[in-house]
Amino acid sequence: FGDGVADLLDDDGTPWETTILKSGEYPIENPPDVAKLNFQKSPISDPFENLDSVLNLEIGSNNWVVSPSRSESGVAMLANDPHLELQRPSFFHWIKFVGGPAEFFGASVPGLPVVISGLNRKVSWGITNAYLDVMDAAYVKDSDWKKLAEPYHPRVLVRVGSIWLDLKLINKTFYRLKDRIVYLPANAPKDYSVLMKWSGFDLTAEDIEPTFDLFLSESASDLHSRLRKVRLPAWNFVMADVNGKIAYQSTGKIPRREKQRPFGVQKMSYSEFSKTNYLNDEERPSVFNPSRGFVSTANNRHWPATSALHGGRGYYHPFRAFRIQELLLEKQKHNEESFRKIQCDVKMNDLFFIADGLFSHDENWRKELEILKKADFKASLGCTNCYLFRYALEKILTEWNQTEGGLYRLAKSGLSDEQKSRISDLYSEALKVGKGRTWGEMHRSSFPHLSQREDMMVKSIATQGDQFTVNPGTGDLLENGILDHNISAAHRLVIEMTNPPRVRGLLVGENTEIQKSNLSDSNSNWQKWVRCELDEIPVFEN
Repeated sequence: FGDGVADLLDDDGTPWETTILKSGEYPIENPPDVAKLNFQKSPISDPFENLDSVLNLEIGSNNWVVSPSRSESGVAMLANDPHLELQRPSFFHWIKFVGGPAEFFGASVPGLPVVISGLNRKVSWGITNAYLDVMDAAYVKDSDWKKLAEPYHPRVLVRVGSIWLDLKLINKTFYRLKDRIVYLPANAPKDYSVLMKWSGFDLTAEDIEPTFDLFLSESASDLHSRLRKVRLPAWNFVMADVNGKIAYQSTGKIPRREKQRPFGVQKMSYSEFSKTNYLNDEERPSVFNPSRGFVSTANNRHWPATSALHGGRGYYHPFRAFRIQELLLEKQKHNEESFRKIQCDVKMNDLFFIADGLFSHDENWRKELEILKKADFKASLGCTNCYLFRYALEKILTEWNQTEGGLYRLAKSGLSDEQKSRISDLYSEALKVGKGRTWGEMHRSSFPHLSQREDMMVKSIATQGDQFTVNPGTGDLLENGILDHNISAAHRLVIEMTNPPRVRGLLVGENTEIQKSNLSDSNSNWQKWVRCELDEIPVFEN
């Protein structure tokens, strides 16, 4: 730890580092390496131990747009695939609305009166989670903040037979603070508590209302302007219109951070912690009709380390973002097929960058690596040794308490004899579980039913993709060695902004499910999803 922690944990300077905004699209400064100078190790091992289920949930998405100069049809194009937990029924549903001045189509969720990913006759839009740092936590001395807080004990109604009892929780004290700051029941040093603030607590109706009018937009410029007024944190929107314009806009009340956030939870006074200065609407990450002819986001950082503004350390590793951009630049002009291939790309991008440095010293791993290279690191259903590498890499990351960036730098600087020996031992361990077994046999998704009823659970199916592939195969390594694929694209959309626009898409599963489905049915949406097929959706009549 110490000053060198940034070298182990940050993606700065790695070959896969990719930002949403490019040179000329953000303010520049040349600061010292604040990431190193401001490191402060947390005085306790795990301050958020009892919040683990919330803070460790990793869900991402992809979206991108290209201008007419980069499409075979000569019109702007958009793609979007939000990544959520795989479940039945489908998280999203398609809606088509026609009424008054409005006619729009897209993906929505029950109870939410918006289309988060879709289009009207003139403009289309797609969304990803921005992962901007819009929340702060700090250790604040109890004597500094408790004098400003109102202690209270919540009351809970409990039904006993036909009688309702009004019970007061007396075994735990809660606190209300006037500055929209929350006390967290997290571990803290003696005489300190963890306080939290979130920019969403500062929202007014005016910050949210523009969200419900996005579908009335007349152009990318109009939608871009409307999104600037949406301060609900924090999302990435890309958009394309029938006039060939493309754009990108982030939403949310975004704290102004002119220095990179330090590592660890910091000790602060209440007065210092309660102050927040937000970026104005024009300063939030944004670009309109860039000369490069495309914009893509994949939960990666907005600004590089040299920017005058910083978005925090909550971003997802930019492997997907790197690969999407690589594939967008690989072809001068794109079509529906090339967009679909990008959405469904299963190259194991982390292994592509770090496998040589980690495994090439061992003869057994070296032979396996040659096979993987010939397959272009693709986590396809028939891959014969993808599982061996994923098994070993998960063990290394866990045992060495590392990130992919840290492993890359460790391997580049030279592994110790002990580290090399452990990697060699992992070969025989991986073989015991995965020898002779394909990726499809070991990488499975069961699409659990929302009801959690045992009689609604179904047999798992083989799925493609891996942790950092564009088509994600994010999953947990179970005790039996199976990789439980539980997060992926919850729907896919590809839109060509012809007049009227042409729409292709697929929901993962069905909107309703009152009987057990057969996920193995070759005609089902689940198998279409595995095969990366899209349905033509006749949205608009001429």
